[in-house]
Amino acid sequence: TQLIMGFVDNAVNRLLRLDDNQEAAVVLAPIDNKSSVDSVPTVKESEDLAIPQTLPTLRGELNYPEIWKLHKASYLHNKEEVKNWITAATAFKQTPTNKAAEVVHRKALIFETSIINEPSLAETILLRGSSRKFSRQPISFTQLSNILHYSTRGVPLDFLDSKSDNDNNKNSTIDIYLIVNDVEGLQAGAYFFDRYNESLEQLKNQVSREISGYLCLGQSLFSDANVVFFLMTDLNKILDTLGNRGYRASQFEAGVIAGKIYLTAYAQKVGASGSTFFDDAVSEFFSPHAADKSTMIAVGIGVPGYKSRPGKNLAGQLSRTEILTQ
Repeated sequence: TQLIMGFVDNAVNRLLRLDDNQEAAVVLAPIDNKSSVDSVPTVKESEDLAIPQTLPTLRGELNYPEIWKLHKASYLHNKEEVKNWITAATAFKQTPTNKAAEVVHRKALIFETSIINEPSLAETILLRGSSRKFSRQPISFTQLSNILHYSTRGVPLDFLDSKSDNDNNKNSTIDIYLIVNDVEGLQAGAYFFDRYNESLEQLKNQVSREISGYLCLGQSLFSDANVVFFLMTDLNKILDTLGNRGYRASQFEAGVIAGKIYLTAYAQKVGASGSTFFDDAVSEFFSPHAADKSTMIAVGIGVPGYKSRPGKNLAGQLSRTEILTQ
């Protein structure tokens, strides 16, 4: 399927009976989708019906008006705006970062064509969680290579125009920077992942592992991590091309890539945890290479310091009310 980020927001929100300033549609996922720029998804006008009654959240909720103000500024209001946005957005093309003078060392990935003895996707999803303790045991360079290779095979988004991309769907709004603390066969330091050549470019060596923890709001968990990924984007370039909807698009793509990092890590018995971060400090640390870039999300990976139990598939075992209240 192809994920659709170009749609008429208010029409979809009305169709789904979403409560204004409570919920909003972000992306559409048609099954067996054949859409293109010339086939824009639309929703017929529907009568305004009452918002369905919802169960209250157990801990209440916080309202941030600025979030909704920013989100609504990115709305597309009619079919013509949708077509214009997709046409402009598909013109976006990520170009390989060429800053060879800043590279200390370069190393090609060594990944497996299939991860040996991997659990099934369903088993991996149930194994996946957010690690709360890393053991500081090393991971192999092959494990890191697998994570980078399989999490960057492209996201099928309508605005990335993957059909005209001849480089294995590698067009993306996201660049991956990382701090390596303990990986066998790879010097500790700061790196940029060149997805076009599938290689790691070392930007700094002799980096203390305390740096990765500091950048992630001073959390020791991310100092203990073997690797911390920072998914970054050039927001000025994105906003120039994709308009106000660009931040939403980059955030969403980064979230999908982060999810793939999680799954590929857990498929290899490596844990993962996401984090917020000090925005300016991350950009400054990876500068001058990342001087114009902003971080969307950070993800740390490492060998878990405890044995966790897999989750359970509750579908079919609990009633709708039980699922919503437990």
